[in-house]
Amino acid sequence: MALGVQLRDLIRGVRAETGKSLNVAHGVAERDSIVYQIQQKQEWLYYNFDWASLETTVQMPTIVGTNLYAFPGTLAFDFVNAVTCSDDGLTGFKPVKYGIGPAEYNCTPQNAQGWPVQAWQVDPTNVPNSQYKVWPVPSKVGWLMFQGRSALRPLVADDDVSTLDGTLIVLFVAQTILQTDPSGRLARLVLPHLSSGLYIDEWFTRLTFRVWPPRLERAAVVSRPSVAEGTREAA
Repeated sequence: MALGVQLRDLIRGVRAETGKSLNVAHGVAERDSIVYQIQQKQEWLYYNFDWASLETTVQMPTIVGTNLYAFPGTLAFDFVNAVTCSDDGLTGFKPVKYGIGPAEYNCTPQNAQGWPVQAWQVDPTNVPNSQYKVWPVPSKVGWLMFQGRSALRPLVADDDVSTLDGTLIVLFVAQTILQTDPSGRLARLVLPHLSSGLYIDEWFTRLTFRVWPPRLERAAVVSRPSVAEGTREAA
């Protein structure tokens, strides 16, 4: 599997990995539970790890006299790494900081126009944070470039596609199902290996020793005096 795997294929993968029937008619009752776990695992992975494959750039135009804009739906607002401002969206990008407050309004009144945009902020009065505002109010048409992480796509309908790698999601969900139902035949076969981490440490150790064999220093041989020599010295 890869990025952008359809939900129906994720469900099929989970059923295959857990030893369940692949017949759609046989798994109707379990579908909601599997979908819920797929959603939860993808969300957990998305928020707890860095994903270079999801890094993206979105350019948004500015409008003269307007300081409130719709946030780009393809970008996660809580994973914006940098914002820059440009006259033409091609060159001359200037950094735009996050946060608008009294310090900014002391420099330029709240409704005063200016250029370039120097600060931005997610609109706290808007739920669920789907708009952002800029300071100062743009006095010309230009561009803001947002750099960050692609938004997490929902997995509800069968043709919805995953944001993360499908195989990773399937294996995480399968592990959860096997751990919560350890009495199954497949679980009894697979769980001991999962509990041992699939013996990855042993594989790594063997590979390391094959590439870099350990060098053991030989201990120096110390000669011990013979019994005859000890008796002669005592005499």
